[in-house]
Amino acid sequence: MSKNIVHRVSVDVAMFLTLASSLVSGVVLWLALPSGRRSGYETFLSVAKTVWVDFHTYVSLVFAVALFVHLALNLRLFPSMVKCALGRR
Repeated sequence: MSKNIVHRVSVDVAMFLTLASSLVSGVVLWLALPSGRRSGYETFLSVAKTVWVDFHTYVSLVFAVALFVHLALNLRLFPSMVKCALGRR
C-alpha cells in the first residue's frame, strides 16, 4: 500500500474516532449533566462534569486539526469536484 493511502486512511480513522468521542461527550453534557451554577460538582459515570467538558473540548480540537489535514491531503480533488457538480467536464 502506498504511503499516501496509509496517510489518508489514518486521518480518516482519526476523524471518525474523534467525531464519535465528541458526539458521545456532547450528548452526555447535553442530556445527563445539568448546566448552571454549581453544576461543576455533578458527575456522570463517576467522572466530574469539568472533566467531561475538558475532554469534549480537546477531542473537538483534535477533530478540527484532523479535518484540516484531511482537506490538505485532498486539495487536488476540489477543482474536479466543482467542475463535476457544475456539469462541466
